[in-house]
Amino acid sequence: MLVVDDDESLRRLVDDYLVQNDFRVSAAVTGAELMSAFAREVIDLVLLDLRLRGEDGMQLLRQLRAQSQIPVIILTGRSEEADRVMGLELGADDYLTKPFSPRELLARIRTVLRRAHAGQEVHGAPVPCLPHSWLGAEPAHPSADWR
Repeated sequence: MLVVDDDESLRRLVDDYLVQNDFRVSAAVTGAELMSAFAREVIDLVLLDLRLRGEDGMQLLRQLRAQSQIPVIILTGRSEEADRVMGLELGADDYLTKPFSPRELLARIRTVLRRAHAGQEVHGAPVPCLPHSWLGAEPAHPSADWR
């Protein structure tokens, strides 16, 4: 998973929480870092902030969609309806505004990954979407909200 946000403290919180819940996480601060990571790493999902310094997050989403159908969840402080609609129409799989609950973020990530991998098979067996350790497990720090 790739977290694209220029807020270092938020990136660290999201990274720590997702790692505690069995995800492998990389980070990017700029659109150039996003595209570089996309070219060199296997990424299952992108968490994309729309308010990167000096960059248009919607344009970055367009660039991603021109290259791939990788799942994208917009994670941003832009909460206006027009932004939410535009992000979803440009191809985001989900849109979550800051501040957000880490449990809700985790649930949305799992849902988007489950949908992205629905129906895929390898050697006749369904592709697992979630590690077996998640079955019945409660996420770490369930009640915190991140801004």
